[in-house]
Amino acid sequence: MSVLIKGMEMPTSCLRCGFYRRVAPVYDYCCISSAIPKGYVPDDCPLVPVPDHGRLIDADSLRCDVMDCLDVDEALVCIDDAITIIPGEDGET
Repeated sequence: MSVLIKGMEMPTSCLRCGFYRRVAPVYDYCCISSAIPKGYVPDDCPLVPVPDHGRLIDADSLRCDVMDCLDVDEALVCIDDAITIIPGEDGET
């Protein structure tokens, strides 16, 4: 399972990340991966940007529901009733 931190922007480098820590005298580390922070976002960074979006649903679950539908109108109702996993950026549910 993953965690979404609402309102957090993808950092441009480890040094600008909320998970960057400095312990005296000079020991830097990432709270998530324990890696040594870089001046950029490394390829193995566990943070993944989520692009602007509408509501996100479980498409696999929806596919099963839609397969049971007899017509397009019924399928559209299934889509409208699908459980929202992550609300849209504008608060759409």
